[in-house]
Amino acid sequence: MHSVEYGEGMSDQAMSPTQWQSSPEWGRVMHRMSGRRDELVERFIALFPVDDRYGPNVLSEDDVQQVVAETMDLFLLVLAGEEPGQYLRGVPERLGSRRHRQGIDLELLIAGVRTTFRVLWQALREEAEADEPELLLGRVDGLLEMVERHVATVQHAYLREEERMSRDSQRAIERTLSYFLGSTEPSPAELREVAGALGASLGAEYRLAVLYSRGHEELLAAGPLLERWPFRADRAGVLCAFQLREEPFDPNGLAEYFSGCFTEQPVWLEEIPELSRAMIRLAQPLRLDGRGVVSFDEATLAFARTTATEHMPRPTLQLGHAFAEIPEGERERLVETLSAWFRSGTIKETAASLRCHRNTVVARLARFRELTGYDVAVPRDLSIVALALPL
Repeated sequence: MHSVEYGEGMSDQAMSPTQWQSSPEWGRVMHRMSGRRDELVERFIALFPVDDRYGPNVLSEDDVQQVVAETMDLFLLVLAGEEPGQYLRGVPERLGSRRHRQGIDLELLIAGVRTTFRVLWQALREEAEADEPELLLGRVDGLLEMVERHVATVQHAYLREEERMSRDSQRAIERTLSYFLGSTEPSPAELREVAGALGASLGAEYRLAVLYSRGHEELLAAGPLLERWPFRADRAGVLCAFQLREEPFDPNGLAEYFSGCFTEQPVWLEEIPELSRAMIRLAQPLRLDGRGVVSFDEATLAFARTTATEHMPRPTLQLGHAFAEIPEGERERLVETLSAWFRSGTIKETAASLRCHRNTVVARLARFRELTGYDVAVPRDLSIVALALPL
C-alpha cells in the first residue's frame, strides 16, 4: 500500500498545504472548523446510517467513525495550510483496499465518501458565508478538485485490491486443481478438502473440457470466454476446465481458440481426475488435425479411427475392389451420404442434410451395400465402415 503519497489519483497541487495559506481570515475559519470536527463526524452518521446503508452487522459504527474522523482530519489540516503527515495522506488508499476486503459495494463506498464532503461543505458555508462569503467562493474550484481526486484515489485502491485478490484466488484454485487433477482416486476426505478450496459442490453436476491452445495470442484472446469456466488449470500443456453443467456453453466460441473435447453427459466432481486424463489422450488427434472443440463421443470416435487406421489396410483394400474401381465422383457422393447417415442414423435427416430426396439416400446406401457387402443399417457394419472411411 502506498501510504507515503496521497495516492496515484491525487495531484501534489491539490493536496499542497501552501495552496490554502491565503489569509488570516481563512485561518480563523479553519480554526473554528477544527473545533467542530467531532460534530462533523456525528453529522455524517446521521446522514449515512451504517446499518441502513451497508446492512446490519456488516460494518461497525466505530469503524465508520474512525474513517470519517481521519478523513476530516486530513482535509481540515490541508485546508488550514498544515502538513497532514504520512499516515493521514494514506487514508484514501487504506479505505479503498479495506472496504473491498470487507465486501462493501464500490458504489456504496463512493456514496459514503461523497457524503463526507457534503458534511464538510455545509459546515464551511456555515462558518464562512455569514461574514466573509468571498473566502469560500474563491476556493470552490480547489475544494472540488480535492474531492474528485480523493474519490478517484479511493476507487483506484479498491480496484487494485480487487485485482490482487482475484489473482491470489485464481492462483490458489490452480494449485488445488493441479493437485486434484493429478490424483488417482481421491478419498472422501480429499474430495471435501478440494471442494472447500475451490468453492465447488460435491453434489453438483459439471461439464468438463480439455483444450489445446492454438497459440499464445489465441490463449490471451480467449480470456473473457474462459471466465465462464471458474475451475481451470494447466495439465501437461493442456487446459483442463470444468463448470456447472447449467452454465451457458458455446463450443463454437471455444473452437475459435482451441482444439479439444467436452463432456455432454453430467460429471461428478470425483470423476473429473480420471476422466480428464482419458480426455487428454482422446483430444490429441483433434489437436493434430484441427478438428476444433467436439463432444467426448466425437473425440472417442476420432481417437479410435486414428488408432485403428495405423494398423488397417487402405479403405479400398478393406472395402473391396468393386468400391475402389467406381468413378471418383461416385465414390465421393457415397462417402458424403455415408457420413451424413453416420451423423443422423435416419433416411429423413440424411436427405435433409444433403438436400436431396429420401429415395436418393436409399439408392446410395443400397449401392454401397452392393459394392462392399457392408449394410450400414447394421451397427456392426457401420462401425467397421466408420473406421475405414473418414466419416
